[in-house]
Amino acid sequence: MERLSGFMDVPGRDWALDTQEAVIIRDAIPPDIWDKLRKCFLDGDIVSAQAKEVLLYLKDNSTITQMVQADPTSSLTFEYLYLKKPITNNIDKYFPAGKAATAIYERLNTLKAYLPEVIRKEISRKGSSKDKYTILNIGSGPGHDTIEILNENRDLAEKVHVTCLDPDGEALKIGMERVKEYGLLNSFSFVEKKLQDFSGDKFDMLLLIGIFCTRQSDISKKVIGNLTVYARWGGIIVFSMVKNKMVLGDPLTDFIMRLGGWHMKYKYEGEPAEIAMAAGWKPIDRFYDNLDYNCMTIARLQWNPTVCMKKTIYPVYRFFKSKKS
Repeated sequence: MERLSGFMDVPGRDWALDTQEAVIIRDAIPPDIWDKLRKCFLDGDIVSAQAKEVLLYLKDNSTITQMVQADPTSSLTFEYLYLKKPITNNIDKYFPAGKAATAIYERLNTLKAYLPEVIRKEISRKGSSKDKYTILNIGSGPGHDTIEILNENRDLAEKVHVTCLDPDGEALKIGMERVKEYGLLNSFSFVEKKLQDFSGDKFDMLLLIGIFCTRQSDISKKVIGNLTVYARWGGIIVFSMVKNKMVLGDPLTDFIMRLGGWHMKYKYEGEPAEIAMAAGWKPIDRFYDNLDYNCMTIARLQWNPTVCMKKTIYPVYRFFKSKKS
């Protein structure tokens, strides 16, 4: 199976310049900038002087482009895509209208619809433990997905504790305010750290939504493999990856995002499950947003020699080695 590199791999992509959402950005920028944007898009060009001129104009006149270029990893951009913040800039009105951004919004709705039953089944599978079912929301941003799930499923709020882990303190503040507003303070913790600086108990579920959008498959496999140390035996991981179908359906947004420094890494159908299996997890389910652009994979951590070495013998070895030195 072949994964697509980006908009330049989409043949006959001129149709994307005539969609309703393309008209929004066309009418919001000067004709000469639109002509240059159009030419660069059709030529597969994001590095020429013309492309840089287009980027400079967008950067000066688009809040979302500014945010993406300043920090491509920031989750605060999604406050606009999740429709949590109003958009007043005419150029920025293009983004939530496009299919790629619509799929991001629908990914949130799909998680809200699908995950509660997954959590209920996992709580039942875990048995009569008095401990809460624990979720580590990695790269959570504000944590809108888990916050809205527990707010809309109050029976789960009594049984679940979510740790939102993100290095962006501003994003976590948004989540803290929302949790306080919903009366869910006992169900959430917020940790302002990078994953590599985080240590804690083993979790029943690891949740990674949007984390692998810009990561190559080999890097994604390595990250997912390393995450076994954060999960209890029999626990699950839920992660999203974007499919080739997204760039095929919305190559113009891919082009604009690449201009700003956001480079999506698309996966072919079935690849997320292959990555999970190669990383030491057993895929058990998958589900999609209603545009079929995002694949959410569920995989379970089961015993295997490689994972056992990583979770037990290697840490003991490192401990004694550090004592020697």
